[in-house]
Amino acid sequence: MKINKKFKQIALTAALLSVNTFVFAADNGTNSMSNDNSKDAKMKQKTMAPSLGDRMPPYPSPMSFVVDASFIYWQADVEDLDAGVQGNFDVNTDPSALTSGCSSDFGFHNSIKDINMDFKWEPGFKFGLGLVWGERDQYDLMLNWTWIRPKATANSRTYDQLPAVNLATSLTPANIASTLQALVGGILEGAAIPGYASLFSGGPARHASSKWRLHYNTVDLEFGRNFFLGKNLTLRPHIGLRGAWLNQRLDNTYLPKLGTVALGTPVSLGAFNVNSLAITNATMNGEDEYHAVGLRAGADVYWNFTNHFAAYGKVSGSILYGYEEIEQNFTINTSVNVSGIPGSTSVNVNFPVDNNYRATSHTTKTTLQGILGLMWHTGFEDSGCHFYVSAGYEVNEWFHLNNFRTINENAFVFETKTIRKGNLGLHGLTVDVRLDF
Repeated sequence: MKINKKFKQIALTAALLSVNTFVFAADNGTNSMSNDNSKDAKMKQKTMAPSLGDRMPPYPSPMSFVVDASFIYWQADVEDLDAGVQGNFDVNTDPSALTSGCSSDFGFHNSIKDINMDFKWEPGFKFGLGLVWGERDQYDLMLNWTWIRPKATANSRTYDQLPAVNLATSLTPANIASTLQALVGGILEGAAIPGYASLFSGGPARHASSKWRLHYNTVDLEFGRNFFLGKNLTLRPHIGLRGAWLNQRLDNTYLPKLGTVALGTPVSLGAFNVNSLAITNATMNGEDEYHAVGLRAGADVYWNFTNHFAAYGKVSGSILYGYEEIEQNFTINTSVNVSGIPGSTSVNVNFPVDNNYRATSHTTKTTLQGILGLMWHTGFEDSGCHFYVSAGYEVNEWFHLNNFRTINENAFVFETKTIRKGNLGLHGLTVDVRLDF
């Protein structure tokens, strides 16, 4: 009996030891799996950016500094900036058309088009500094500068110049009709008509050219906060200020359609005689400067669809109030042949005729901005830094920024004018590099 009892005690002890060993082994396995999962979560945490959806920011410090630099390659476009129109103005003056019953054979048949600007793609840059703080839904303060110098050119077709006219022989009773018909017919066969002021730009031209440049500077101060819409989806609304320095320069040159006009009988100017005159060229040089400051607000959306890649979209709008100054200078450069100068038979004297226009105002303007793109990013576990590279298509629209005037002349007096009110658009590629540290 004693042996039996002792045997039972040994068996029970062995069973308890076996169960304890099994439980201990199972517990070790569970702890090992838990540690592995923690490591995976930690690695994921270190590769995802807080602003893109990670609820556990990888930064060892609750505050980080930001350096942001972008290369931009944009094209500008401005509405209603063309230098004028060009084309043929055909006239059918066949008298038989009046009795043939076919009215379409009599009158003007115009084929004209705008002298459109060719806007170039130009490089530029953005540069930003910022501060990010907070352990989950983070706040940030960013300062960004955008700089670019877009350009555009235009050239009309080159038409034939009218022959020289001698008033003494061409404007006789016998020749005046044929002379005027040749002049009018030559103009109607093809010409470029200046669009900003026809008289002050020398009238019909045989060639027109235009150059436009913009000095574009904006500075944006943003205060934003990051909100989580899902595990990998975030929204960052922001509000702040925008300063803008936008300076446009427009230079138009028109070569005259009309040739040299000989006076026949010289016009006496004291001791000198004027024998002939000709328009060498006419120019319109304009500047439109707008300096302003105002409110800006918008929102950014990020979708982190893998640990390292994200899609993003940004949209913002601004209302600015500032000072605008417009100056336009119309110059007709003439060459006058003068005789009676001691020591020489005759000489050509350049004689410019200037007409200036200037307008200033305090005005409000609005602008919209948006971008869509893709981003790659990664974190650095040891330092807590985060590195971003992104590329997107960006659009900026400024409303009523082209305010050059079209002058409607009447007896060489600025009686009426038309404000063009064209929009300025900028669009193209934006490649961005950012470091949070």
